[in-house]
Amino acid sequence: MSVRSAAQCPPRGIVSPSSAVWITDAMLRQAIDRYHRQFPAAAPCRRISSHSGPLESRRRQLGKRNMTGIMPSSATYPPLWHFDVAWIPSECKWEPPSTAEERRKKKQSLSPSALFESLISWLEKSDADKPFIQPPPADDIVCSASTGEATVAAPAEAAAPEYVYHNAPMPAKVPRVLSALRRSISLLDTVDEEALERLLRPFQRRFFRRMEAADLTVEGLRVLMEPLDQVSRDRISDPEMADLLIARVRRSLLTGLEIAQQRVPDSVILPHLWTTFVSIVCSSGSGYQNIRLFRKALDLMPADIRARIPMDDIKTLARSSLVAQASKCNLFPDWIRVASQFGEALSNLSPLQLQDLDLEINALILEREQDSEENRRLRFAWLMAKAYNSAATNEEVVQSYRELIASHGIDLASAQLWQVTAARLKSTEAITTVAHFELTRYRYSSLSRRWAALFSAIHDLPSAKNILTELYGLFKDIDRTDILIDAVYSLPVSRMSIDTARTIATACDDHRLALQLYETIRARLGQGSRVAPWGWEAWVPYLERIIKDPEITRPVHWELLNLPRLTTPPDADPEEIAREIQAKMALVDSIGQWYMEAPHLNERQLLRRLHRCVSVQRALAKAVSPQVLGRVAEVVTRDLQGGDWGRTTRLRWLLSIIAQTHGEKQAGDVSKTLEGWRRMLDRKAC
Repeated sequence: MSVRSAAQCPPRGIVSPSSAVWITDAMLRQAIDRYHRQFPAAAPCRRISSHSGPLESRRRQLGKRNMTGIMPSSATYPPLWHFDVAWIPSECKWEPPSTAEERRKKKQSLSPSALFESLISWLEKSDADKPFIQPPPADDIVCSASTGEATVAAPAEAAAPEYVYHNAPMPAKVPRVLSALRRSISLLDTVDEEALERLLRPFQRRFFRRMEAADLTVEGLRVLMEPLDQVSRDRISDPEMADLLIARVRRSLLTGLEIAQQRVPDSVILPHLWTTFVSIVCSSGSGYQNIRLFRKALDLMPADIRARIPMDDIKTLARSSLVAQASKCNLFPDWIRVASQFGEALSNLSPLQLQDLDLEINALILEREQDSEENRRLRFAWLMAKAYNSAATNEEVVQSYRELIASHGIDLASAQLWQVTAARLKSTEAITTVAHFELTRYRYSSLSRRWAALFSAIHDLPSAKNILTELYGLFKDIDRTDILIDAVYSLPVSRMSIDTARTIATACDDHRLALQLYETIRARLGQGSRVAPWGWEAWVPYLERIIKDPEITRPVHWELLNLPRLTTPPDADPEEIAREIQAKMALVDSIGQWYMEAPHLNERQLLRRLHRCVSVQRALAKAVSPQVLGRVAEVVTRDLQGGDWGRTTRLRWLLSIIAQTHGEKQAGDVSKTLEGWRRMLDRKAC
């Protein structure tokens, strides 16, 4: 059986060019690198020696013998030899030739072989008007919001890119200063903050001046908002360092916008620059630097321009921020920083914008499973943003707490309520921004340390009493005073903890809670220690309730008041001292009346308490008021009024009080009256 030979190609002569061009490996690698920097490829190129092909066979023709290049090549210079291979139907299968589309894609691919073939063809044709490597077609170019560079679009089935890409039109020409910045970063030997600062300074100066004069188009601003391309971003190994560099550039542009608004407020381009800036920021992610830029932009832009910001942009940023917050631990300082910046940004929105945003976030929360941890975290993140809103009142925050938390049976932990408290202290300007930063930047080892730091920050303020009073009111409105009281109990004994307990005790409008706080502090101080006077005026609103409360058996109110001790300095005006004594004497008169009205006190207890009133008044003014003396006489003579003989010891005590107060003559008259009363009772008994 005859063997069918392979198709024979007509004999071809060896092409001997008149002049030879030698391309070294270094020259070829340099050309490829230069091409990649100008036209980044969507897929990585393989190394030159990673496969065999026309380039490999041609590169090694003068070296070692090899078995590459057996198959026919489509290169300009075909191999100089080939084999005649017999056709065996059982082993070889016919494959159709590649289509025209596949050959076109292969020709446009960025493999070393294709590059070399294009180079040779270009040299042969000597077409100076046509570049050696054609740029990618315009249809395959998109713009990256994070790099600002034209990039080859990835196929539909490829994985999602690392950075967000936008379809917004971009100018074909990148500013020279920006190109120089990117190139300088990509060529840095060591990338650190100092090197980036040195490269960034001339770029900032150049475009800061242009922003001051509003000498910039919207397209130009879009390019400048993304100072890093993919190559320069990859050169910066630390993502945080890259984000800081981008944030610095954007802050410079924002400052330029602010100055331009002051210098040329009537510029037609300014509103478009403002809205473009915010739109790019809203679509750039939920990082701290980005949220901070959004807040600052809302602070600086005019109110009429702020009202024209598309709500879709604000909703996009809000959703991404809250979802990111819900996926992180809320105890980290970075979490609080983001919540603070986002909440401050809310204070610049109009009521209509806030209402629209609230509906959007409520819809986002409803998308999650209601009993899931993610749902609870989303609710808390949104509550924290509202708590940091300086335009919201405490009543509005309480209402948000009831709608987001309490109505769904969610009990926030003590640490979470601590965060809400810190947020309200900052938003109401009770503490400064520096104090808030110091308060929230630590990772506390225990809840007691966390609350101690917060109460210490309040204690050092001139208006500490008012702040603690409002703080207790906030916890009372959300029905979580138990958390606040437990926090006070956990404080180490110090002047700060005593003052804090005293202030909350006087502000809570609950006499039992106030006494509980006092007793706790006294017990922790130990036996023999005395709690510093809390101020007798603070306890006056509680006195009647304390005296008439049947569950309070010990007359602790005398210890609370400490009335014999004058709070007025000894060298003060005598009239001021007299006013204090007069006020305390009147208070003792009221206390005696409340004793008489207390139904749970028996006669013995009543006399003991009235005896204390007499002692206090004697210590204050060396006298007993007629009101107290009359109540003592009323109790002592109850036996006589009931027809009994009366107790002689009590009657003698009454006479001694009268003698000390009004003299022996007055006491003698009273004694005669009592004796006559007794004789009259004896006659009736007979």
